[in-house]
Amino acid sequence: MTTYESGIRMMLIPNEDGIHCHMSYANGPQAVHGFIVPDPEAAYRQLEERGIQVGSMSRYQGLSFGFHDPDGNRIELWGDYPKALTAGDHAGARNREVRIQRLETPDQAEGWRAAFAKHGLVRSDDYYDDCLRENRNGTRMTLLAMVDGELAGCAHVKYISGYPYFRDHGIPEINDLNVFPEYRRKGIANQLLDQFESRVSATHKRIGIGVGLYRDYGQAQRIYCRRGYIPDGNGAAYHGQAVEPGSTIRVDDDLVLYFTKEFSR
Repeated sequence: MTTYESGIRMMLIPNEDGIHCHMSYANGPQAVHGFIVPDPEAAYRQLEERGIQVGSMSRYQGLSFGFHDPDGNRIELWGDYPKALTAGDHAGARNREVRIQRLETPDQAEGWRAAFAKHGLVRSDDYYDDCLRENRNGTRMTLLAMVDGELAGCAHVKYISGYPYFRDHGIPEINDLNVFPEYRRKGIANQLLDQFESRVSATHKRIGIGVGLYRDYGQAQRIYCRRGYIPDGNGAAYHGQAVEPGSTIRVDDDLVLYFTKEFSR
């Protein structure tokens, strides 16, 4: 760990999936890569004015965005980590720090399994081991949202989607986003989405997500629309297959409308 009080900070790492280095911020050590700058929004404007294609701005744990140098290398610019959380920070986190972790260890998988069991979310015993293995081989990214050391929610990106349109067009799919009831309306879902979009935009032009069509999914539908997701143009799908006109379909969790979001570059 290296701490600097001022000046430019740079860290070189082999790839974003292998981050094991941290810098010390006001709220503790955080995994980072790229450059720390005093005003990310000003840097963003300056790069745009010079005709450089920049990625979307992330607001997770401070402002950040990425772009590519002439040789195609990914560079990220970050603002310093906030000095302290307030009632308005992180969309109402109410002074409880949220840390986003990637699933990497069996202990994390076991804690996740126990938290899901506690909240009545049923998954097969093999599911957690399979997710851990896929995170290690790079076909899945599982992010865990931790509040005061407790799991508050989680979600995944499946780089090889089970939905044919996403799979055929190489669109990573955000999948199975869950925030436990006692942690909802605190901005945690948006923080998970911020992280997925920031990480996936480094290697892909689009990201996708599916959402159910009945009332329980209403809040999620509104979140995705506000974030710039639009329907993929293929209509509703049931068990991943297009619903044919005139067919009779049960309205349940498997009736889904898929959305995509384009990343600016």
